[in-house]
Amino acid sequence: MMRYFQVSERQHVLLEEYKENLRKIVRHLEECSPTMLIVLITPPPIDEEGRQQYATSVYGEKAMTALERTNEVAGNYGQRCKKRRAGRKTIASCA
Repeated sequence: MMRYFQVSERQHVLLEEYKENLRKIVRHLEECSPTMLIVLITPPPIDEEGRQQYATSVYGEKAMTALERTNEVAGNYGQRCKKRRAGRKTIASCA
């Protein structure tokens, strides 16, 4: 049985893979239209306490104690997104 807070390997993208995917996407868009303004949106903040409370309310003692999504991890992906825009016609927005 899969619990709400269980991480699926299919859903998680490693930070370096995320960086490479983002690079490929931006490069493709730039090739399609050199004048295009590209807007990159960083991952949104995580309501860690709310996610934990929800898991506990649904699964009780079986709820995982360590969240799979945290502001620290989301911040790492956000920083990669912001670094991607350097020297390009892109805007990185904090969600």
